[in-house]
Order: sequence, then C-alpha cells, then structure tokens
Amino acid sequence: TTPDEENEPEIRLPANMHGNEHIGTEITLYFLRHLLTNYASNPQVQDLIDNKEIWILPTINPDGKVANTRRNANNVDLNRDYGYFWDGWGGSPGPCSQIENKVMVQHLDENDISLEYNYHSVAQYVNYPWDYHYADPPDSQHIIDLSQVYADSANLTVTNGYDWYQVTGCIQDYTIGTSGALAWTIETLEPSSSSAIDQICYNNRDALMDICERAGWGIEGVVKDSVTSNPLYARVEFMNPDRVDIYTDPNLGDFHKMIEQGTYDLRISANEYAPKT
Repeated sequence: TTPDEENEPEIRLPANMHGNEHIGTEITLYFLRHLLTNYASNPQVQDLIDNKEIWILPTINPDGKVANTRRNANNVDLNRDYGYFWDGWGGSPGPCSQIENKVMVQHLDENDISLEYNYHSVAQYVNYPWDYHYADPPDSQHIIDLSQVYADSANLTVTNGYDWYQVTGCIQDYTIGTSGALAWTIETLEPSSSSAIDQICYNNRDALMDICERAGWGIEGVVKDSVTSNPLYARVEFMNPDRVDIYTDPNLGDFHKMIEQGTYDLRISANEYAPKT
C-alpha cells in the first residue's frame, strides 16, 4: 500500500486522447487550477479534495498533441485500441496494443475508479455507454440522470454513444465494462478564441464540481480476510437488481459504487475464499 492511499472514491479525468483535440487539456488543467487555488477558501473544493482521490491526466497522447494529429506516433487511434469488444478499428493491430493504453489499463487495474470523464471535441455532447452496442448497460437510468446533471451545467446535450455513431475499442466502454466504474465521453467545441475557451472550461468546471461530489453517493465498503483482516481484491456482484459489477481496490480492499438509492442483493467473491452474500 502506498503511503497516500486512502479509503476514498477515485475519479479519473483523461484528456487529449486524440492529439489534435486540445480543448480537453485546457478543461482538465482549468479544473486542476480551480482545486489548487480554492482549497483554503471554498468548503466544496476542500471537501472534494479531502474525501476523494482525483486523477487528472491532461494529455494521454503526447506525440499526437505535439504533431497535432488525431492518432499517436504509431498511427493508431487510441480510442479504437482498447480491449473491450475490440475489432481492429483505427489502425489498431491488437487489443490494448499501444503503450499509452497499456499504462491506462494498468492504472485502472491498480485503482478502484468510481467515476471517469474523458474529453474530446468537436461536438457538444455528454456521451454515455455503450458505444459498441445498441443495448444500454444495467445502470442506464442512473447513468442518464447523471448525464443530464453534467449536461445542464456544461450547456451540452445528452446522447447515447451507439445512437450517435458506433465505436469499438474505446476507453469509455473499456472502463465501465471491465471495472464497473461509471464512464462518459465529453465532447465540446474546439474554439480558437481565448474567451470561448475560457467559457467552455468554466462550464465544465461547474459540471465536474456538481458530479464529482456525487462519487461518494451509493454503496461502499471494505473486503477483508475475516481472520487476518488483510484487505482482499474481490468482485462485488449486484445480484438483484442487476447492475454492472465492480472490484475492490487491490491495496486497501475498499469499493465504491455510484448507484441510485434502493435495496440491493450483493455477492462478494475472491480467489480461494467462499463467496459471501
């Protein structure tokens, strides 16, 4: 366990996966600056920092950013390369073949991410899963409700990914499909004027403040060995009603699931242990 690891919901904000879509870098850095400069004076910011773990990743395609190209240095579209219903789109030679995505997958495996927004341009959408298939995930109504909260704050429109256009091998579907974290793609305009950029950053900052505090709303707990009290890496299954399963943090054994109010039947399972319900 790392010294700064705590039992908290974790939020991940990757941006600039497509190197020529620069607005995501601005949005995430603007949000980061807001958190750093307002911690001492803003109780909402203070509560968010004290009680959430926030990963801000302003540029996850640095070669594409420098070259001002959509794809990375290997001419692969990183948002077609993820290994969840991968189908070889975007020049991808294999599932999670690119170093940028290998790092993101490792990070997801090592952390209990509850909430993720990844930033793109040049539409004006809050895009929710799935992208690869027309059917909605089991959490769909809660996802749509949260999508609308973000959209209202950021002056965007809610859309289902598949309804907009089909994509396979994207980060959004990989995150929710393999970890159970709620994940969205945010599409904004890509303006050139500083005032327009500032307004987009301001709108998305407010949306993030609205949603990120909700990362702790739902079901949470810690899974431990009943004899040694050592934390366990475990699967948390939602048996009834059906929801996307999640996994505990491999270091602390904690889990956090953003979910609507209600009663749920859970089953907890870990390798070499009898399941618990």
